[in-house]
Amino acid sequence: MLFETGCVSIAATGSKGSVTVDRVIEYFYPTDRTCSVWIDVFFTSRSDEAGQMLILHRGSFSGRDATCESWLPGSESGAGFPKSLTRRICELHRTEAPIEIPTFGVVTLGNTQYTVWNERDRSALVTIVGDSPATDVPFTMWGVGPIPRGSSLFRICLQMSPATFAAGIGRDRRFVACGEGILLDKITREDLPSYDGPDAAAYAAALAQFQNSDHVTPETFEYLVVGPEGADLPWETTPLSPRLLQPSIRSRSVERCTRWFLADTSTTRNWYLTGNAYSSFVVKVDAHDAAHAELEPVLT
Repeated sequence: MLFETGCVSIAATGSKGSVTVDRVIEYFYPTDRTCSVWIDVFFTSRSDEAGQMLILHRGSFSGRDATCESWLPGSESGAGFPKSLTRRICELHRTEAPIEIPTFGVVTLGNTQYTVWNERDRSALVTIVGDSPATDVPFTMWGVGPIPRGSSLFRICLQMSPATFAAGIGRDRRFVACGEGILLDKITREDLPSYDGPDAAAYAAALAQFQNSDHVTPETFEYLVVGPEGADLPWETTPLSPRLLQPSIRSRSVERCTRWFLADTSTTRNWYLTGNAYSSFVVKVDAHDAAHAELEPVLT
């Protein structure tokens, strides 16, 4: 059976409906030795008491706030992998729902203006459970907040633990990336009941907190498998869901190192699968043997 990984799930601790997530963009970067994930969250809060955002991902990951280094122009704007991802997603969105940086600290997506989340002014990403390098735990959950009123954008960077990597992607360099409907079902019905670590009660409490909060499904979810600029992506991607779109990539340089999918999130608003085989997206990812071993560890 192929290892199942995939996307984040998001909940808000404030009053129901006070926070909406307009778009989530998840960039998945696997190599022979490690896997990193970057996640952009475009969201809007209509309340001064929206609480915090809870971010959950299956498996054990370390996390950090990568917003400023990714979205604030500066003297270092041409360097670093986070900036590369920013240039890449702006290029992909050049003709439809453009993503632009019109001025310092502001990003526009289509007709909406978002304030860049600045960790110098806001609290940093806080780990609630998870981030266990030596153990493949059921999930990792972070808190982000307090959430300001208005429209904001933040990016987090997650690094998969050696234990989770060894149990999954590193086993045979093949995996399936799944949407949150499948992953939440796996966590609730399989991962958590079978986990017998001394902190099992903390994971049960964290999942209960997540489930009792306001589950926020993005209006649009983008999933990208990425590699370094200037090199061919050493992974083949095969969409297995009919509700998964694969937009054309006009730039040859971007197409070499990127696979881009848009998921229909309209059927993923429940916690569990509902018997519909396509209620959450699935992408199969296989490594090319040629040149795969030459990849350097991901730059974070």
